[in-house]
Amino acid sequence: MSKAGIFNFIVQKDARTITVERSFNAPLDPVWAAWTEADILCKWWAPKPYQCVIKSLEFREGGRWLYYMQGQEGDRHWCFFDYETVRPKSFFSGSDAFCDEHGVANSTKPKVRWEGHFNETADRTLVRIILHFQTPEDLEQIVQMGFKEGFTQGMDQLDELFVNRTFYHGTKAELPMDALIEPGFNSNYGQRNKAEYAYFTATLDAATWGAELALGEGRGRIYIVEPTAAFEDDPNLTDKKFPGNPTKSYRTKEALRVVGEVKDWKGHAPEQLQAMKANLQRLKEQGIEAIED
Repeated sequence: MSKAGIFNFIVQKDARTITVERSFNAPLDPVWAAWTEADILCKWWAPKPYQCVIKSLEFREGGRWLYYMQGQEGDRHWCFFDYETVRPKSFFSGSDAFCDEHGVANSTKPKVRWEGHFNETADRTLVRIILHFQTPEDLEQIVQMGFKEGFTQGMDQLDELFVNRTFYHGTKAELPMDALIEPGFNSNYGQRNKAEYAYFTATLDAATWGAELALGEGRGRIYIVEPTAAFEDDPNLTDKKFPGNPTKSYRTKEALRVVGEVKDWKGHAPEQLQAMKANLQRLKEQGIEAIED
């Protein structure tokens, strides 16, 4: 957790509630996405060494999230969350319970009603979760099951997704601050008219390639960007060239917001750049796009 971050875990047995407050060093859009979109939610929800596997998620009023947490020995603990009220980027509520793989609730364990409140300040987002229990005994059972330790670890894992992460986008376009880089434009490395994703990276080296190889005239530019919604590892690299995503390359179907520009970046050596251009030309002659949506 960031040094200036807020973290409160408040148990009120008389009121039959647990309140968790946690601030994240990130704008509202990606924090909201991390709680509501499956491809990010599964990355942090289960405390290690468990993994969260989502069978289905319908984030809407009346929708259900069905998932299990799987241990290293293959044990599975199924749960569901039924959404009641959804106010986008502000609030959601619903009830969760342990269940079987078909979503039938386990009657021996408590069912808990959740409220999630999201508020953005100048430089961070505060998430306030209130859990309501039917009886003091239900609350005590959840505490004894290790809820505080497990949920705290999950929140730490979410915090790690945001802390000290700077994203870059290399291009030849001249863009003002707060401009949105959206899918639908030509790729840096091809001639497609309607790219389905916007691409970005957490390494300056990868962004440098983007700036040097981008289509168009003028000098290359490297912008500091913020994704406005969920994103995923770029499979063009992680699946085909560099398993594990060491290049820290990502893509999103939503916009990237320009929040700054790197002015003093250094380009690759001329021979490196020429070799890369020659390789891209060979791919083009073979009818192969360097990036496939």
